[in-house]
Amino acid sequence: MEKAKCYNCQKMGHFARECTEPKKIGTHRTRKDDKVSSRRPVGVSRESQPSYM
Repeated sequence: MEKAKCYNCQKMGHFARECTEPKKIGTHRTRKDDKVSSRRPVGVSRESQPSYM
């Protein structure tokens, strides 16, 4: 077996699914964390909305 690094305890020799240490919560990053939001707030005033009465 090649030397594997555990993503839970950061030790070499096993995978996270085989780790005996307690699971670390919130230590991994997701694509959502890396993605820069392309959305921008849009200013809409109530005066610019059409009046139906």
